[in-house]
Amino acid sequence: MKRFILIGIVVVLLITSTVLGYTLYTNVTKVLDTDRIYKGVYVEGVHLGGLTTEEALELLKKTYFEPLQNKKIEVIVEDKSYFLEYSSLGIKIDIDKAVEKAYSIGRKGNFATRFKEIKKVYENPVVIRLNFEYDENKLKKFVDELFNTYYQSPVNASIKKVGDQFVITPERIGKKLDYGYLLNKLKDMIKNKQEGKVYARFLKITPRITASELSKVKEIIGSFTTKFDSSNVARSENIRVAAKKINGSLVMPGEIFSLSKVIGPVTVENGFKIAKVIVNNEFVDGVGGGLCQIATTMYNAVLMAQLKVVERAPHSALISYVPPGRDATIASGSIDFKFKNTTNAPIYVESYTSKNTVTVNLYGKNNHKAEIVKFESEIIERVPYKKVYKNDPTLPQGVEKLSNKPQNGLKVKTYMLVYKDGRLIERKLLSYDYYKPVNAVILVGTKAKETVSSSVYE
Repeated sequence: MKRFILIGIVVVLLITSTVLGYTLYTNVTKVLDTDRIYKGVYVEGVHLGGLTTEEALELLKKTYFEPLQNKKIEVIVEDKSYFLEYSSLGIKIDIDKAVEKAYSIGRKGNFATRFKEIKKVYENPVVIRLNFEYDENKLKKFVDELFNTYYQSPVNASIKKVGDQFVITPERIGKKLDYGYLLNKLKDMIKNKQEGKVYARFLKITPRITASELSKVKEIIGSFTTKFDSSNVARSENIRVAAKKINGSLVMPGEIFSLSKVIGPVTVENGFKIAKVIVNNEFVDGVGGGLCQIATTMYNAVLMAQLKVVERAPHSALISYVPPGRDATIASGSIDFKFKNTTNAPIYVESYTSKNTVTVNLYGKNNHKAEIVKFESEIIERVPYKKVYKNDPTLPQGVEKLSNKPQNGLKVKTYMLVYKDGRLIERKLLSYDYYKPVNAVILVGTKAKETVSSSVYE
């Protein structure tokens, strides 16, 4: 009897375990085969458990994307408001990728692995973060427009010589938005998806030239005058035009003055006329003849002020208005005269012409008041000119004619001598120049003599 009871119990247990196993298998299979996201899966703060991917997408769009599109930040500049709308920033939230990741949880591996992960997520929820992006260039464009709208350029102080006095116009402080501050503030708010107000800040822009600096311009530190032939109308006009262009120039401490840059293009359109210039050691017609006299006059004023000469070239032939070694030349696009302001004060350039003279005065702060500057030339070699013969078919045969004014060449060293209290304190070599000879060009007639015949009529 006991044996039959035991067998019955075993049978019942087998049937029960089979039923339970089948039920468990059916339920687990049902869980594993669902098309819904498993419970315990969150995207940011939204629980997606029990939702299909379509439902999850719709919910996240309504929860995050659509509200974000309606957000805006108020930027207050002085007393005016500007609104930065999130919708203008090309916002991208990778909702599709987040939902895809949420759906993939519990769907990898075999039966046991999947069930284990589903159970784990249910007990310990998983939070997926949304990937938020925006077009930073659009944000910068917004800030750029504000920056440009409120930018106020500084205005340098200016100086002008009126009679014997200097008139100084004070500088004006400029201002600009603190670009970096505003941009970073907006970036932080956008990163945290915030709304609110941002107050723009301004920075001062100090002018490069101030009235305080210009007040140091008080006295002549270097001056020089040269004479020109006022009967040469075109050349005289070129000198006057150039003198007017450089008059009033300001050279700040450490700056380099370029004569060619200040004068501008040597063209008829820029006010210059055709006069004699030196080309290939010959005097020929060209635009801007006479400008080298301006360069020479300024060069000597710079030497008198004991400033640093940055660029200087002599003429190829000797000129008459300064001693050898004391001249300077310029040629458009190739040769310039430059000097550097080596003082601790601005230099004001005054340049003017009278009837037959041109003067350059340099005003600033004289650091060499007790010093006297003199110059010394040392002739190294005299180079005699040669005679060059050229046939001329317009002259009768056998006739010779000198067509130019020849002159000998010269090699010369020029020294600057600085005296203080009557004592020589410095002697330095300024230049070693070679002035080529101007050869005598003799025209030789080649025109045949005409033969005159006569007839006698009886």
